[in-house]
Amino acid sequence: MKRFATYIIVAIIATSCVTSEFHYTTIYNRKLELTETFDKSYFQLNSYKDGKGVIKIFGKEKLTTIKKKSFSNCKDLESITIPESITKIEDSAFEGCTWLEDITIPDGVISIGNNAFAACSSLRSITVPNNVTSIGNGAFTKCIHMTYVSIGKGITKIGDNTFAFCTSLGHISIPDNVTSIGNRAFAGCCSLTSVQCSSNISHVGEGVFNDCPNIQHIVAPSHIKFWKCSSCGRGYTITDSEYYDTGGYYIYGSCNECPKCRLIGREDSERAWWNEQIKEARNKWVDDNPYEARRRGISKF
Repeated sequence: MKRFATYIIVAIIATSCVTSEFHYTTIYNRKLELTETFDKSYFQLNSYKDGKGVIKIFGKEKLTTIKKKSFSNCKDLESITIPESITKIEDSAFEGCTWLEDITIPDGVISIGNNAFAACSSLRSITVPNNVTSIGNGAFTKCIHMTYVSIGKGITKIGDNTFAFCTSLGHISIPDNVTSIGNRAFAGCCSLTSVQCSSNISHVGEGVFNDCPNIQHIVAPSHIKFWKCSSCGRGYTITDSEYYDTGGYYIYGSCNECPKCRLIGREDSERAWWNEQIKEARNKWVDDNPYEARRRGISKF
C-alpha cells in the first residue's frame, strides 16, 4: 500500500512539473548514493536498472544549476550526461569522482566553479564550451590522466591552479580572449611539452609553469614574464636563457646575481633529474593504489 501511494505521489509530481534528467553509469552497476540534494525546491528520483542509472529532477522550471558538492566523492561514478538546461556548475560539484572517465559539458554552461572537477583522476579529456566565461580556481587540478583539453573562446581568465598537476597533459592552447592566467595554473604538468598562448595576455600570476620540466616550445607575447626565481623574485620571459633554481623549479631565465640560481650546463642532466622524480612519484602511486593500478595496467618503473 505504501509503495502504491508513492507511485501516486510521483505521478502527480510528474504531470504538474517539468523534468530534468541525468543519465549515468557506475563501475559496480549500482545506484549512486548522493550526499547532497540538488535544490530543496525540486523533487528527485534516482534509479538504476540494466546497467544504466537515471536521476530525474522535477520542478516548476528546468534545473539550471548543479549545486555545490552535488556529486562530490561519488567514487564509483563512471560516466554522466548533464542536462542541456544546465548553465552553472558550482564549486566541487564533481570533485573526487576518481572513476569518472567521460563527461560532456553542455553548450549552455556559462560558469564552472572552484574545484568543480578536481581530483577526477580517471578523466581523459575535457571540452570547455564557448559560452563558458569563467573557470574557477582548481577546477581541473589533479586530473592526472587527462591528455586533452579544449578551452572555449569565451574564457577571459584562467584561475589559480586550474590545471595544476594534470600530469598527462602534453599540449595546451589558450584562446585569444584570455587576458589573465592565475597563480600556478599549469604547475606540475610534468608531461607538458608545448604551449600556445593568447596574444592578449596582460597578467600572469606566480609559478604558472613551475615544475613543468619538459616544455620545449611556447608561443606567447615576448614581454610576458612566465617564471620567477623563488629566491630573488626576478621574473623571466620566454626569450631569456635557461636557468635552474635550486629550490626545485625548472624555469627559463638567467640570474647571475642570485646565489640560489645557477646557469644550466647541460639540459640532459636536468631532464634526468626530473625523470627520476617522476619515476619515484609513479612507484609511490602504484604502492598506494594497487587495485586501481592493476585495473589500468600501470606498473612500477
